[in-house]
Amino acid sequence: MALVGWATLFTFGCAAPGAERAPDREPERTLLGQRDERPRPTLTSVRSAPPTSCAVGSSPVTGAQLAELSLFSRTLFYLRETYPRDITPYSRQLLLAALSAIPAADQDVAVERDPDALPRWINVTVAGERCALNIERVDAPWNLRSSLQTAMRFIGSRLALPAGETEARFTRIELAATNGMLAALDRASMLTDAPSYERDRGKPAGLIASALVSPQGQAAARPQFQGPYLEDAAYLPVGGFARGAAAEVEQGAAGSGERPPKGVILDLRNDKGGLVDEAAKVAGVFIQRGVLGWIVGRHERTALEAHDSGHDFTGTVVVLVNHETASAAELVASAIQSLGRGLIIGEVTAGAGSVRTFFALPRKWRPAGASSPPAPPDRDVVQNILDGVEPPPPQEQAEPFDGQPDEMFELLLRTGYLRTANDREIEGAGVLPDIQIPRPVGPTSAAGDACLIHLAQALISQAPDARRSTLLPIAKTLADRWDCGQAP
Repeated sequence: MALVGWATLFTFGCAAPGAERAPDREPERTLLGQRDERPRPTLTSVRSAPPTSCAVGSSPVTGAQLAELSLFSRTLFYLRETYPRDITPYSRQLLLAALSAIPAADQDVAVERDPDALPRWINVTVAGERCALNIERVDAPWNLRSSLQTAMRFIGSRLALPAGETEARFTRIELAATNGMLAALDRASMLTDAPSYERDRGKPAGLIASALVSPQGQAAARPQFQGPYLEDAAYLPVGGFARGAAAEVEQGAAGSGERPPKGVILDLRNDKGGLVDEAAKVAGVFIQRGVLGWIVGRHERTALEAHDSGHDFTGTVVVLVNHETASAAELVASAIQSLGRGLIIGEVTAGAGSVRTFFALPRKWRPAGASSPPAPPDRDVVQNILDGVEPPPPQEQAEPFDGQPDEMFELLLRTGYLRTANDREIEGAGVLPDIQIPRPVGPTSAAGDACLIHLAQALISQAPDARRSTLLPIAKTLADRWDCGQAP
């Protein structure tokens, strides 16, 4: 099968009892997160939906071209196969979201929907002509796709297109419909254009856990503090989990002298996340062995494990977090806390525990020496799976397809969720620090940032050993004595 999946970098629940959510983080509300709003039985009569009536216009060839939906079909295939939850119950809402997104991309298309909570019809209007689409029986991915094809065939056959603009305009419409569907499921999943694929294709591969739509995460705004070494402690601010982050942390924990520092201050404040495997390696610098956390996907659970490298840091570990510590950074903090390896100080973290994967989607395939590409070789496989049809048996001596993708697009899709080492949700719950200190505000902000670092340094200096049971009472005493933050 020619579907190409390249998982590149990164990488968003019910809140755990007692967990606090950052006050300025608005909860994500999508179709999968909302309450069941299906209409309840009433005494009023039920109006019947109009039958589907979408007559093809004067350009049936262009209508058929738009109805191919190669990008949308592949996206729907990956949703059905890899999205953490079954999308089947939401097929009608996803169709509505796909169609409703088109007018923003093409002003000649208008969409009107049934106002009922569970819509039964959609009207699509192009050049004064209307397509009435009955969607009462849209209850699975295959008829979601076939209903969208009906609407697209109507749209494509009635748009007046200057020569040379057809493909670009149809691509915009299909991208809008695909992203409309994805937005109804997940605010950060998206399909981007060919230039984005070319820009990101050389970046390192891996599963992504990041609050940002970026393979590498984003470097955190590091506190205004002169380091990296304090008395007895190494100060290690981590701005994200790109390739090489673990090596930098390991080098910093080893120190520059003959003896390693007594303790490490791992500053994960404002760290948005990054590559999951790199984050696990960072946690592994401090944890010799054990399960650091879990990735829970649609069909399986994968353990993220630490392995004894012989160079693990054995001193005291203090982790600083805030409300913008997210995703892979939350995995690191929770692993150190859950496995009893160190103490967490700061605010409840962001609670953004999704794992995402990048897939490369071919728009078309161009055979060697051909001037016009045929349907992609995997087209029948995709359609059969979506339609619930058993694929044909494999041919023993199939002729190889000698061609190249004409254009590649980039799909960022949620494929799993992070859970802590003790199997708690991170998504929507975050990590609860051992010592909670509100973030500093106003003119005291910079001083408050440094205050937490000095508090952690004092904790490391005063602690006779690295055990959590030893660190916790000392940390509570220091936090009561030091005013490092002001309540918002």
